[in-house]
Amino acid sequence: MYYDVQHLQRDTDTANDTTQYDVVAGMDNATLNAELAAFYTAVYPNLLKGQVTVGAAGIASLGFDVQAAPTATLAPSDAARAHVERVLATPSDGLTAVADLPPEARAAIVDAAVSAAFDLSAAQVQLTINYTNGAAPTVVAAGLSVTVSIQTGTDASGQNYLTLQAMTGSVSIPGNPALEAILNNAAMPMLLTYLDTNLLSPFQVPTLQYKSLTLSMPVPAVQDGYLLAFSALGTAQPDVPGANAWPTGSVFIGTDATVLVAAANTVLPIGPSTGFSWEIIDGSASATVGPMGGGGVTVNGDGSISVQVPCNAEAQLTVHTPWPLPNFSFGPSATVVLAATATPAVVGGELQIALDSIDPPSFDFSWGDIPGWVAFILNPLLDGLSEALGAILGPLVNQAISGLTFSVLSVPSFNVSLGGSSYTLALAQAATSAGQGPEGTLLLVEGQPTFTPATS
Repeated sequence: MYYDVQHLQRDTDTANDTTQYDVVAGMDNATLNAELAAFYTAVYPNLLKGQVTVGAAGIASLGFDVQAAPTATLAPSDAARAHVERVLATPSDGLTAVADLPPEARAAIVDAAVSAAFDLSAAQVQLTINYTNGAAPTVVAAGLSVTVSIQTGTDASGQNYLTLQAMTGSVSIPGNPALEAILNNAAMPMLLTYLDTNLLSPFQVPTLQYKSLTLSMPVPAVQDGYLLAFSALGTAQPDVPGANAWPTGSVFIGTDATVLVAAANTVLPIGPSTGFSWEIIDGSASATVGPMGGGGVTVNGDGSISVQVPCNAEAQLTVHTPWPLPNFSFGPSATVVLAATATPAVVGGELQIALDSIDPPSFDFSWGDIPGWVAFILNPLLDGLSEALGAILGPLVNQAISGLTFSVLSVPSFNVSLGGSSYTLALAQAATSAGQGPEGTLLLVEGQPTFTPATS
């Protein structure tokens, strides 16, 4: 197992720099174990029954048959901590700097390395030990424990992903500690390599795609019975927040209001306009709706969304005065914040938000500098002119944004190739709700994970 100690050291050096997360995805322990059971059903015996070459300690090969679905324990892994501490204690060119670190810095490096690790256990494993001397094979019932680390990476196309890697492992053979010790020393490295190559590393799970928005590489974490990943808008990775009462019984994706504002601004601003002619006055009117600023979106407790959208209205008017007086042009303007409601939904594999109602806008126009002689003509008309412009712009704005829909997130679904077969990992029955995160109310997408053979 390779550790980028310089990277971990930078993490400890910048511990006082904080970046809050904007997106969280995860699942609880029970949901993960249900998915492991589905995974087992799909791939057994193709991948969970086999043989690895050993060639050490008199053992030619080790056959294995995982006879029941493994289970995960999403809690701090003692095996992961012990393994990382052993790695750091072993002289290595890449780890020479660690020997000079103060104890608290070294402890921080260990914490960072094991923060996204968890244990997998298979209680019913049949092992077949084949010997180099041709002796009859030994068949024993055993347990297998593997500590798995969640890793991040970027593929050739620039897509960020999450994957899994076996850190360490052990077999337990009740009543035969001598054989247990031999297998753990001689055969476990080959078994871990098999698991990495055939079962874990092929799972390159693409990170969440928020349309044209840039999202940081996720920070995976195992925390209080949850498997989690946190991301932030931009490129700076966020800090892992404290424990929280996340949803249970589903895979969930939580998005904060900051991301929703940024997603809305991929379609805003918009600028409806129209022309008109009234007796002595004609011209055009236009409105610029958006972009939203901070606080423009509020996720309500029932999962609905309240929206505040700035709107700037302008008109270009020409007053046709009696001959021989010259015509005069001027440009009144008004600013108003529009209150709207929006409904989120998962449609065609995308989280979308539709603006479905808007309060009638009320414009208070500023007329700008008007020459005194024109003001003398216009003053009796200004109140009516303001109402007339509002009557034109109100429906124009309402028509432009009522029903306006913008996409936020592509709900993940991807194929993975295992042992020559292709499988699809997807989120079924996805629906929206609201949840409370450590940093505020989140818009949630919750669904049931599915792992099934891919259809051609």
